[in-house]
This record gives sequence, C-alpha cells and structure tokens, in this order.
Amino acid sequence: MTCLNISRSITLAIAIGAAGLLAAPAQALTITTAEGLGADAFVQGSPNNQNFGNTGTIVLKNGPTADNFARKGYVRFDLASTNGVALAEAMLSFTVATNNTPNTFTVEVLGLDDGHAGEFWVEGNGGADDNPVNEITWANAPANNTGSGINLINADVTSLGTITILSTDVPGTVVSLSSAALLSFLNADTNGVATLVLRRIGTNAGGSPNLVFHSHESTTGGAPTLALTVVPEPATAMLGLVGAAGLARRRRPLA
Repeated sequence: MTCLNISRSITLAIAIGAAGLLAAPAQALTITTAEGLGADAFVQGSPNNQNFGNTGTIVLKNGPTADNFARKGYVRFDLASTNGVALAEAMLSFTVATNNTPNTFTVEVLGLDDGHAGEFWVEGNGGADDNPVNEITWANAPANNTGSGINLINADVTSLGTITILSTDVPGTVVSLSSAALLSFLNADTNGVATLVLRRIGTNAGGSPNLVFHSHESTTGGAPTLALTVVPEPATAMLGLVGAAGLARRRRPLA
C-alpha cells in the first residue's frame, strides 16, 4: 500500500508540473517598421509620380478626388520573428506628429491581402526619378484606387478597424488599434510580411487640416509599431513529464 501511495504522489506531482508548464506566460514582442523588411511611406495624388518614402512623416488627407492632394499611408511589418506561431493579441500604434487646427479624425486601417503582388512595395528615397526602381507612388501603390481620393480596390484589402484621433491628441500622443480583425489578419499571414494601408474617413476626410504620424525616419517621434503577444508552444519538457507519469503508472505495484 505504501508503494501505491508513493506512485500516486509521483503522478500527482507530475500532473501539477505539467499544468504549470501549460500555464506558462505568453511572450510579448514589439516590431517596428524600421526592422527587417519593414517600411513606411505615404503617397500623394498630385503629382502622382512623387515618392515620399524618405520623409519622417506619414501624411493622411483624403479628398474627394485624387487631384485634391489626397494622401494615403502604407506601412509594412516583417513578421519573421513570430516564426509562424499563433498570436494571442496584436496592437498597432502610431505617434501623432501634427494634428492641424486641431481636429478629430478617423483613420481606417486596412490589410493588403496575403500574397498580393504588391506586398513587397519599394519604400524609396524621395523624388520622382523612380530610383530605386518601382519606389512607391500614388500611381503604383498596391490596392490604391488612383482615380479616387479616398477609395481603395476593395477586392485587395480587408478592413481591420478604425483609430480615432481626438482634437486633444497633441503631437507626441500615441494612438492605437487592437481588434479581432487585426489579430485574425496577422494570424492568417503565410509569407512573413504584412502591409497595412491607412486612409482618413469621415467628416474631416478632406480639406486643409493635416493629420500626420511619425515614420521610422523621424528624428523627433517614434516609428509605427506592432506589439504582439505570442502564444507559447508547449514546453518540450512537458513531454518528458507525461512520459514519466506513464512510467509511474506502469510500475505501480498491485495492492
């Protein structure tokens, strides 16, 4: 009977240890657009061949037509560091550089479809010389509806939610998006990169007020970031504990 009680104690201890491993905390990870394949830029409707990849800003101003100096933002994150594991949480953040007037703005964030031919757009170094080749402009930006100041090619993007920037959000304020749609979009990624498109919508979509975020080239504000919580994989040690539990049961003497 003593041996039987000992073996039961061993099995219970192993089960408790395994439960502790299963309850291991998730791992936090923050990715910026300055890392790896990361990039950020904005495109402008007039002139439509101008690149703004080397500026320290992401300017958003969506007018009724492309000729109204409409501007949309593009950010790309390198997800290689997540190594294809499941994500439990995701938060996208930007730092306000300019809230002109000030105003309350609504920014919609859309995800470019996984595997889209434009996912590896070229950030560029400014100008209209197309050097480097295919640097992002209004004319070639992926999913951009070039004839509209606000619209995108709906078949190429998925809405991930909106960010509200308040009139009280002064320069330096960090604004964020955390949504089920964003998390689902990132978890569905298959090629290790994610491009997000930004557009202003709502009452103050057009007109003179500017809404500007810092880009990774900025020297006065933080780059766009993607904070991820990674679901930890079961520890390999747990397999050994489970095996030991089975061994303890097999060696349990008969009463």
